[in-house]
Amino acid sequence: MRIVNGGCAALALCLAASLAAPAMAATDENTRVHHRLAEPGPRQAPLKLLVLAPRIDVHELSAGGVTQKVPDLTRRANQHFEAVLSQVLAGRADLGTVPMPRLSDDEQDELDDLVATFDVVVAEGFANTRPGLAGWEDRAARFDYTLGYGLPWLRERTGADSLMVTFGIDYQSTGGRKAMTVLGALVGIGLPTGFARVRCGLIDLATGDILWLHSEGIRSGNLTEEATMREVVEKTFASLPRPGAQR
Repeated sequence: MRIVNGGCAALALCLAASLAAPAMAATDENTRVHHRLAEPGPRQAPLKLLVLAPRIDVHELSAGGVTQKVPDLTRRANQHFEAVLSQVLAGRADLGTVPMPRLSDDEQDELDDLVATFDVVVAEGFANTRPGLAGWEDRAARFDYTLGYGLPWLRERTGADSLMVTFGIDYQSTGGRKAMTVLGALVGIGLPTGFARVRCGLIDLATGDILWLHSEGIRSGNLTEEATMREVVEKTFASLPRPGAQR
């Protein structure tokens, strides 16, 4: 799906900035929940999800700071995510999944457009609803971002309420980079050894409303380790409110 490939570069830039910034005082600054889910009231249970394949890219970071995507590591990280996700969803009685139907080329293009729009809006949504951001307190308190359009035909065909989208990026140090980091530490120079982030969201298929977002980052470990991926996925879905839950 080439239309969303450029989003990973933007995500990497946002990720680097977020890791460099000081932590904010907030209950969970990495989560956004649409007021339809966050506020008390009736909610359909289970929420039926149409789950897109994750798009998690793994790169190696060389001693000179050059990055290169590694297909085998990328494949492993995505496989870990899918395996852990299926286990986590199996433990949530309020969430169900439905299979993705076969799509025509035009339908696939429409889906790709929705995902690409989501990737852009999500970056703005996180930036403009940060806890403590002056002038945007109302948006942070009552999150209501939307893509402006959904895919009602996909909802009608599948019976799914929401589309789940996952992006991720993982930068891992090569052996040379790790050696340089050790040498740098001896002379008082700190070099980043890598970082990773996974960003998940739910899109209302009927309206295009962004129902829930979570962005989980790690400064150490990597997403090609199953234990690390399990921690990321479990933290991510712990932030998705259950029916009747108060935030």
